[in-house]
Amino acid sequence: MLRALRTRQIEDRLAWGPGWVGGDSLFTEEDGRPTHPQTITNRLQRAAEKAQVPWVGLHGLRHTMAVLALSSGVPLKVVSERLGHTSTSFTADLYQHGIPGMQLSASSAISRALGMS
Repeated sequence: MLRALRTRQIEDRLAWGPGWVGGDSLFTEEDGRPTHPQTITNRLQRAAEKAQVPWVGLHGLRHTMAVLALSSGVPLKVVSERLGHTSTSFTADLYQHGIPGMQLSASSAISRALGMS
């Protein structure tokens, strides 16, 4: 889906030529202007309804991405950068509390490193 969006943007940029006013935003109008955030929210909400999944909002999607990434072993620094945070401590304070089993995983990893399991 993102590749298709990017392809459409490139085609639009070529078609508009010097009239293209956009930068490198992910969501843009045909002429490159950034799409209004409420428009993005409305489109995603309709997509969730069509897919028959609950709508959790953009903040909820962001939170879900962060927790899933961290619980899947994506380094904290990478998650922090993707979220646009200036410090990993902010990201850790905000998201790592919500990862169940984190302490057990840490204990297991340390035991394996020590050759105890």
